[in-house]
Amino acid sequence: MKIIGIFHMCHSLLLTIYPYIYDYDIEYVNYYVWILLSYTYLNAECPISYLYKKIRDPSYISGTTLTSFDDMYAIASKEYVNLYVFIMTCLSMGSLFMVLARLKTPFISICTNGMIVLYYIILSRHSDGDSRLFFMYYQWTLRMYLIYCICFY
Repeated sequence: MKIIGIFHMCHSLLLTIYPYIYDYDIEYVNYYVWILLSYTYLNAECPISYLYKKIRDPSYISGTTLTSFDDMYAIASKEYVNLYVFIMTCLSMGSLFMVLARLKTPFISICTNGMIVLYYIILSRHSDGDSRLFFMYYQWTLRMYLIYCICFY
């Protein structure tokens, strides 16, 4: 089972450095959008973490423990993993914005999309009670927007 945590850490690192190694920009943006879309179908949970949790507990429901990266906790301390996830999330979003800039995407579009995704991340981590319903509507809206983006590219 530790292999899932190792894969997860390597995948997030590769997602961050890939645009500096290769220049398949459209493919990178499409892959990133597909990842974001998968998050919306798993209630803001990473597909890799979800897989690990589902293997360990077949009755697990996606989004139940969003801030728990059990797959990576199996190979490193909780403090290290949480810091790693925060840094990789920031850097991978930075890489995405760099690629969008290379594609000559208008700056206002980069900023707007960045705020939409950042707000989704914040909402997913801090929504409970009444705000959970708003999060679910926002997630549905983001899902529709991402599907539109996939069709556009």
